[in-house]
Amino acid sequence: MDFESSSQARFWMLNELTLSECRAKAAVVQPSTKKRARSFACGYRDRINENMGCSLEAKSRRMMPLDQETLVHFHAHQIQRLIGPNAIFPELQRSSSVLSTAIMLFRRFYLSNSIVDFHPRAMAAASALLAVKVDCEPFLEIDVLSHATSVISIKARSARVCRDELKWVSVQEIEHAEMDLMKGLEYRLRCHHPYGAIKRLSEEMAEILRDTRPQETERYGYRSSWSNSSELYKEELLETLCDRAIAVAQSALVYSDVSFLYAPGKIAFAAVAIALEDFDHYSQLGPRMTEYLRMRFPHKKTTELSDFGSEVSRIIGAISSAPGIDIKHFSIRPNSRHSMAMQMHAMELRRVFSLVARLRECIKRDEAKQKRHFAPCTVEPSPKRRRLSFCVPSGNEGKFYADPIEPARVTPVQTPAYSEERMLYYSTFV
Repeated sequence: MDFESSSQARFWMLNELTLSECRAKAAVVQPSTKKRARSFACGYRDRINENMGCSLEAKSRRMMPLDQETLVHFHAHQIQRLIGPNAIFPELQRSSSVLSTAIMLFRRFYLSNSIVDFHPRAMAAASALLAVKVDCEPFLEIDVLSHATSVISIKARSARVCRDELKWVSVQEIEHAEMDLMKGLEYRLRCHHPYGAIKRLSEEMAEILRDTRPQETERYGYRSSWSNSSELYKEELLETLCDRAIAVAQSALVYSDVSFLYAPGKIAFAAVAIALEDFDHYSQLGPRMTEYLRMRFPHKKTTELSDFGSEVSRIIGAISSAPGIDIKHFSIRPNSRHSMAMQMHAMELRRVFSLVARLRECIKRDEAKQKRHFAPCTVEPSPKRRRLSFCVPSGNEGKFYADPIEPARVTPVQTPAYSEERMLYYSTFV
């Protein structure tokens, strides 16, 4: 199925305005008595005029949409330890496509629901389990997935900041979370990724770079050790460029909104451009990719190519401005030192962790008070209905009372026993 006719294009492609509206509604915490998985973000463009407001009681408890999105980014990044090529157990290792599907399903769910109503760790495990089924990968044992969350939880105990977020999730919790996840997505589970387009585009760019001068290829960050063998040189270019572009696309899926705003083909073009060019300023498409557009599509008008280049430039700007992405890490000359932006992002995570912990604790206290207030009144039995206590007489050294004796059951009203003759006698007067 192509992208244009898929459920992702029809129900999960938004714009910046509708995306911010969905997050503002999703940040509202539901009342404990009416908690259920919401799904208004699916097809939100067609439902924009519907009444999706929340009660005043629910609006008194809410998070800032930016804080919720920061925590969603953290848990989306942690999914790679549960499923994908870098999973902690060999039984959980799957392709990059399965990992991206799990991340996309997870992020779609929290466009309609609050992280306070549904714990992100349980939903992350459920997303990993559901992604294996959606992509028709080999069967995944749910108890192995639960054990993986337990191992990660034990490792996170030393980190006081995030140990409450990386909690252990039981098998029953994963099963319930999977049902909530499918309801929150309205069973629209199809996900398209840019990896196929990235591989094809990397092959064509490696073919072009192989025919260039060694000085120009060294400018783009590639070694010329295979200059005597063009085929080996092409394979090295292809592997380096493709791996770097896939890493850009995966980071963009976790930390940016480009998967909700643009088609996968355009995201692939932007990822290859970031991996190929040295971006000191992130507003324009690089000269190498601009030249490739003219060579690859000579029949296209200049205005069409210019519009496409402008849209790709906006994608590059959105990726570079994402809070958890340091675009210099994917550049030709990566900087090993952490940038100031990454340090600020870590500080923001600590603040959101403490904020969410306080909010959850406050909601738990309110629910406990509500349960005590509406608890059913228990009637104390009368003295006649209490069980009689049996005391062992003293002086017998326990000879006759070694075994425990159940006291007789006493009721206040005893129904008299009538013989058959007496019942027949009374029946004659009826």
